[in-house]
Amino acid sequence: MPLACSRCGHTAEPPPPKRVVFTTPGARDRVLSSICAECFEQWEGIEIRAINEYHLNLVDPEDRRQLESAALDYLFGAEDDQSAG
Repeated sequence: MPLACSRCGHTAEPPPPKRVVFTTPGARDRVLSSICAECFEQWEGIEIRAINEYHLNLVDPEDRRQLESAALDYLFGAEDDQSAG
């Protein structure tokens, strides 16, 4: 079912649910309900570079939190900064 993407503003399909893996409560549902597949694919390209550049170990809970935080910052931008404060 198409959605209005909060990142790019286009109406498009959400990303495939199997590709959206977050451990932060509510983050997965938030992405699936408000980010289009194209914007999520853009994040996936950046995600791979971030993992490699920062030598993140996805088994380490702190590294996973860092990556999830970067994902939410990229996908939602300043909106997340405002909701955190």
